Amino acid sequence: HWSYMGYVDLDFLQIFTQQRFWDAFLESPVFCPSCTEENVETLRNVALGLLGYFLFQVVLERFLPCDLVQGAPIKGDPNHRLTYRINGHLAFWVTLLVVQNGWPIWHEESGTWQLTS
Repeated sequence: HWSYMGYVDLDFLQIFTQQRFWDAFLESPVFCPSCTEENVETLRNVALGLLGYFLFQVVLERFLPCDLVQGAPIKGDPNHRLTYRINGHLAFWVTLLVVQNGWPIWHEESGTWQLTS
């Protein structure tokens, strides 16, 4: 079964590529009171890695085959139920396979992403 994917707008990700965002973060006494340039760079890489992992899971959820299952009745409308895509177990194994056999690494010399094995 395949369900309708809908429209995904990723324009909000542009804020992370703008230097003024990271300058404001670096100067913020709330978010990073004692950050250095190196700490902010590490924090940015971790945040982008986490965001990449999340987006990878969204892609798996949308494109892997699944069972469509009806959820519990919605409060106030007992005749209406939400439909859920059940493919988390397959997504786990695909993620494990990618981490084990195809970890992406950026190569400075060629300027491309390559998969390790």
